[in-house]
Amino acid sequence: MISISCLTFLLGFHILYNTSRRAQLNPPFLYEGWIRHNRGNAKVLGVVLLLVAFSLMVLAQGLGAGVFFGLVALMTIGSLVVLLAPLGSVYLGLLLMGCLFVFLLEIFTTFAYAS
Repeated sequence: MISISCLTFLLGFHILYNTSRRAQLNPPFLYEGWIRHNRGNAKVLGVVLLLVAFSLMVLAQGLGAGVFFGLVALMTIGSLVVLLAPLGSVYLGLLLMGCLFVFLLEIFTTFAYAS
């Protein structure tokens, strides 16, 4: 659940980053072209994704720890997006493979310690 919410934070923040007019944006890749042409809808989608991620964190961790961990995750992921996106070093395939690995690791550790 935590890895899914971190991925949702990443997608939401990356969408909001691509709607910025001041950021130095690379040529559009896959969905980024749609984001840049539909800024209003993309901002709503980005905010909704961030709210979904916060609610997933609260469901997984509880109210106090979920909000705190959500803020820490949002700051960390936001810093990574701001630093790595202008360099063009964020690859969708590598990102999805990493998230899949972390998700499988989370599931394995959850079931390993539950039994």
